[in-house]
Amino acid sequence: MVRAAIVGLGLWGQTLVRCVQGKSDELRFTAGYTRTPRKAEDFCRENSIRLAASFEEVLEDRELDAVVLATPNSQHAEQIMRASQHGKHVFVEKPFTLDGASARTAIEAAAAAGVVLAVGFNRRFHPSMRELRRRVKDGALGVVVSVLAELTATGGF
Repeated sequence: MVRAAIVGLGLWGQTLVRCVQGKSDELRFTAGYTRTPRKAEDFCRENSIRLAASFEEVLEDRELDAVVLATPNSQHAEQIMRASQHGKHVFVEKPFTLDGASARTAIEAAAAAGVVLAVGFNRRFHPSMRELRRRVKDGALGVVVSVLAELTATGGF
């Protein structure tokens, strides 16, 4: 059982927890950290997640094997490097980092520490993808022979 901390408890961080918590025998979120703890207190209580007071507290917790980063893109490189230095495996949401140099440094830090570093770039848990999967399985779309997809987003990304 991998014991993980969710770092960033906004909409997507909570979605990641909901997709795993109580549904996997291989991963369990046991701790979390967010810059806005009041917004996440109820969620953490409902999911048996201990809310840490700082990212450093998460990194120093010897009971944690990994961190899942659902944080602002600008923080990824530094958080990956710090987590790696503390021997924590890292799953980070996209984008991985903001430039090639910081990406190489983050990869090197994980390699030097011997930890797994993975980037989340999937949509399989998104509500629209779940609905599409249901419709394909139910035959509501007929026989699917080809798919063309495009993702566009606007906003504060």
